[in-house]
Amino acid sequence: MKEKTRKKPDRVGLVVLSSLWLISCAVPVNHGSQLTADEDSSISTHGHYPQQVLLKLPRGYDAKKKYPLLVALHGNGGSAEGLSPAFNGFRDKQILIALPQGGYPKANGSYSWFYETSDRSAWEAEDRISVSRVVEAISEIAASYPIEKVYLFGFSQGVSLAYMVGLLHPSLAAGVAAISGIMPEIDKEGSILHAADILKAKNVRIFIARGTSDGLLERRHLTSQNEYFIDKGFAVTLCEFQGGHTLTSELMGRVLEWIRK
Repeated sequence: MKEKTRKKPDRVGLVVLSSLWLISCAVPVNHGSQLTADEDSSISTHGHYPQQVLLKLPRGYDAKKKYPLLVALHGNGGSAEGLSPAFNGFRDKQILIALPQGGYPKANGSYSWFYETSDRSAWEAEDRISVSRVVEAISEIAASYPIEKVYLFGFSQGVSLAYMVGLLHPSLAAGVAAISGIMPEIDKEGSILHAADILKAKNVRIFIARGTSDGLLERRHLTSQNEYFIDKGFAVTLCEFQGGHTLTSELMGRVLEWIRK
């Protein structure tokens, strides 16, 4: 099944990817014990785009200590709640995890980050809203919790948005982790990301990953992103892990190592 209403390189096959993501939520990715209810919370934002953001606090959270913040963006047809278990293994890792949710509801309680339409004239305004939702979430979390550096983590469709947020706001983001996804278009009709933005964002570290048996995302997307950012002078970490279009314990461990560098 292919997306019928919005064909664009950063969305190609994302409906298919989201279907597998809903299945892959059951794949064990835990590094440790399950979080208890009182270790998870949510924060309500009150900006232009009010939303509930799921927040996972580390064990022994200390309000006097600063923590890195990892903002995790689900895939098309996913949700914040569905992505949350992938980070249960970060419980003892002294990092805050924030999970916003796409603003465009789909079937069965799932969501998309992008407005699905073939009308490119609508893409720019709608994509800027999605970026603003994430930026507002980060700003309000930073106002309430002791945040050190901010990292964007995108899975599948969430990769495109993670790039948009990180590269358009390089003073906000220390890095972007792009897992099993595709870059957004640059300097095209309907694009909000332009070459001039990329040149101003070289301080943003990039982590690009794909499972070796991912049958839904061709390996060329991994290599093309790697080559693009290296050519532009970015610090890039390339990761190929054992697995398909999912989040494994091996991958999550390598993401954590990258954050701690």
